[in-house]
Amino acid sequence: MYGVGKVCSEVMGVYYRRRRNVNFVSLRFPALIGPGRTGTGMTIYANNIIQYPAQGIKAICNVDSDITIPMLYIKDATRLLGSLLERDINEPAYNLDGFWVSAQELALLVQNEIPSAVIEYDPDTELSFLLKFLSMMEGDDALVRKDLDFRPEYTPEKFVKDFVSEVQRNPNYHV
Repeated sequence: MYGVGKVCSEVMGVYYRRRRNVNFVSLRFPALIGPGRTGTGMTIYANNIIQYPAQGIKAICNVDSDITIPMLYIKDATRLLGSLLERDINEPAYNLDGFWVSAQELALLVQNEIPSAVIEYDPDTELSFLLKFLSMMEGDDALVRKDLDFRPEYTPEKFVKDFVSEVQRNPNYHV
């Protein structure tokens, strides 16, 4: 239903853009990573691999270590959203690809920042299968790079460092 809802919103937005001159744009984000994200979802493991060790808690990753998905740091996403207010937008929808990072690569980056971090793997077979399947569908964000002149400022190394710093500076906020 999640995907169906997204497509319906985009189709409706395109309709209102063409028929009623509504300024509409849809951004198709990859997995958004950032402090304080909680709950469930197929990509929450990526957040937990960083947030739990930053809080001194063991992280248990529920996907295979080789699962690789595109990720974007929340600060890059908000920067892009803010910039849309100042632009003429040519297209009704843009894909964002971010950086492709495996669970293992993310864990190693966390362990570089927090040497005492404990990250274990207890893969959910169905989730790992779905994410492996989805990772075969490469996104193309050339249009967002060209039209909106967007490039992520936070590489995986930078977003892990910033994420850890944010959580450790505000431990009660990110629970």
